[in-house]
Amino acid sequence: MSQKNFERKMNRLEEIVEAINAGDLALEEALARFEEGVGLIRELSTELTEARGKITKFVETLNREVPLDVPDNS
Repeated sequence: MSQKNFERKMNRLEEIVEAINAGDLALEEALARFEEGVGLIRELSTELTEARGKITKFVETLNREVPLDVPDNS
């Protein structure tokens, strides 16, 4: 997942929400933007789930290598 790509999708989603909330779009355009927004939400959700999985694996590996809950008595 590219941070710039994720941010670009988030920015586009914000634009869509603002445009729909403004109420100035014709019905067909509002529906098209809504559909685009739903697609972006799905993509962003997938990317966040993947990132969460990577973080979880990293923390589990770190805990195996250096237990974080064991006090350092040095």
